Amino acid sequence: MSNIQQESSNAGVHTLIHPSGISASISEHGALLLNLFISRTNGPPLDVVQGYPHLTDYALGNPYRGAVIGRVANRIRDARFVLDGRDVQLAANHGAHQLHGGPTGLHNQVWRMAHIDSSSLTMTTTLPHGASGFPGDLDVSIRYALTEDQTIRMEMKATTNAPTLVNLTHHAYFNLDGMEAASIAGHRLTVFSDQFTPGDEDLIPTGEIAEVAGTVLDLRQGRLIGEILSSGDPLLSAAGGLDHNFILRRNGKDLVHAARLSSARSGLIMDTWTTQPGLQVYTSNQERSAQPGKHGKPHGIHSAICLECQGFPDAIHHPGFPSWVLRPGEVYHQVIEYRFRESTSPNRSSAGSSPTEEPG
Repeated sequence: MSNIQQESSNAGVHTLIHPSGISASISEHGALLLNLFISRTNGPPLDVVQGYPHLTDYALGNPYRGAVIGRVANRIRDARFVLDGRDVQLAANHGAHQLHGGPTGLHNQVWRMAHIDSSSLTMTTTLPHGASGFPGDLDVSIRYALTEDQTIRMEMKATTNAPTLVNLTHHAYFNLDGMEAASIAGHRLTVFSDQFTPGDEDLIPTGEIAEVAGTVLDLRQGRLIGEILSSGDPLLSAAGGLDHNFILRRNGKDLVHAARLSSARSGLIMDTWTTQPGLQVYTSNQERSAQPGKHGKPHGIHSAICLECQGFPDAIHHPGFPSWVLRPGEVYHQVIEYRFRESTSPNRSSAGSSPTEEPG
């Protein structure tokens, strides 16, 4: 079902198909999720993740789109940190800071296939000591699996031979109306979170933990994304939209319900579940590339949403945040699930309405 072309690339593309109707195409370059088709009762399967028609386009457009992100997702202030008394200088790639593991992050690696069957695959790669400035070799694996309930499950593991940092996430850009849709304004977003980590003008946490109650970030009952983005709230001004880390309601190491995204137009609902402590919600605020997407046109601002399950940004500089530190003998292990279903609402095709919400 993949229409991704592989010219000028040595990285293979593999398509997983589950009998339930969900299918996904994944590249060995960046472990990119290239396509994700969801089966529907009325209508053909719908591709719900943005991407490009050729693998070589990712370097010309947005290299993070659909990729596994690490060794440290999100931002590290001033591209430096102290670990066990040692000052570590990283490669800055976001002004003075480092973003998404730097220039040699996981999104730029060619992964090795370890296992594949009809509905799952496992790939591995190694980030060597010194890559983007980080200490220690980091051995990473990602397992993509499709299940009978139209779920894509991503299981990420990592080990190291020296103390280092690790914070992995997945950076899919979702639009539940398909690739022809120009906006997510009509999507309804619910985030099951009571707190967030405020950031500065560079979107790096100040270390404070704040309540969402009484703010534009109170999404516990769900809101249309268009209403959020048009609110003019100062909390959105630095990012030009949502680009905030929400603190999830953790309960041990079990999966927790992080968010729900729904579209009245397509009738699709996507529930996000994870073992991670945080959720970065990003409404694609900074699209600058003219590179055409799979639909033949450049991706516009606010044309997709990312629900990035992660550790808190810049956690190495905030002792009160969950730690990123990984040591020899330890195993980093996190899971993200995106679960899809169709709305039971009779008004799902009417503009502005929302599929039936259920308790989180």
